[in-house]
Amino acid sequence: MITKLEKRLLGASNNVKFPTSWEELDPVQFITVICILLEFKSKKFDVRELQLRLYTELSNINSRRILRRDYEWFEKEIFRNLDKMNFCFKYVYDDARYKNLDLKMQERLKKINPEKITDEPEAVIASKFNRTVEIDAAISKQLIPNIFIGLKKYAGYSFENKGDIVDTSMTAEQFVDALTIMSLMAEHGADGYIDLFISTLYSCVEYSPSLARANAVKFRKLNPVIKYSIVFNFESILSWLTGETKYNILFSRKSKKNTKTKQNMGFNAIIYSMTEKGYGNIKEVSKLNLIEFLELVYKNLIDSINQLADSKMSKEDISKKLNVSIENLNQVL
Repeated sequence: MITKLEKRLLGASNNVKFPTSWEELDPVQFITVICILLEFKSKKFDVRELQLRLYTELSNINSRRILRRDYEWFEKEIFRNLDKMNFCFKYVYDDARYKNLDLKMQERLKKINPEKITDEPEAVIASKFNRTVEIDAAISKQLIPNIFIGLKKYAGYSFENKGDIVDTSMTAEQFVDALTIMSLMAEHGADGYIDLFISTLYSCVEYSPSLARANAVKFRKLNPVIKYSIVFNFESILSWLTGETKYNILFSRKSKKNTKTKQNMGFNAIIYSMTEKGYGNIKEVSKLNLIEFLELVYKNLIDSINQLADSKMSKEDISKKLNVSIENLNQVL
């Protein structure tokens, strides 16, 4: 867990009584949820206790106070709200029949135990399916804007989805470097790279790879829980970009070697290709705001798809030429 000083520095200012999304959490609440989920992943308790722990932590209810109340109060005030604590996990069904259910019911069943849904025949059927609980995190907000080494503050990147607009301070170069380091952590373990990863994201001033490398040693003393939460937050933002936005076509392009570690290399190549198309030199393209960069790459890809389609090229050939899946092509054409 984090210390009282770390809580004061990070900022626990959330007035939301029952957060129903990741984005509603303040920095301290977010890190607290991560700690609870780490315990849950180690199978220390079941999903019901997971909900109870989330509720008691996020609503600031003292567990000793609960014990001093009668059971009727406990039941009304606690258990009726437990099912609100489901934003961070989902039910996954291991049964082929699940895909035959109504799509709206499938979405409900991801978040609600089917045994809790009454008067719905499909829910009764689903209650017989084998199911597991997995962490559900596609976050559209940077939840730890600042970190502290001692009393010194290091400002991080900003990222927030505001309706149809994504506001971020991250540059294309910073994003690609973060992806590269994340791939190295996945391949070789986090210990040798996590401080550089954090230094890349918390650069305080305009991002510079050389400055990030020079400052990496400063983050060795950072609480490991905060380090893990920073990685989790970035990975979850990446999940949101790749799963919930139109830019998913850029991230899901087929890899000939079918490995995630090649994704960052793909974006490096894209930066070079943008310079060849006249959008500026390497430095200028690298310094583009991340969303401007993604929008530019997206527009170029869509234009290429449409041009090839207009030339009567088959979808199969377009797929091979542009390294885009048929499924993604069907969404465009």
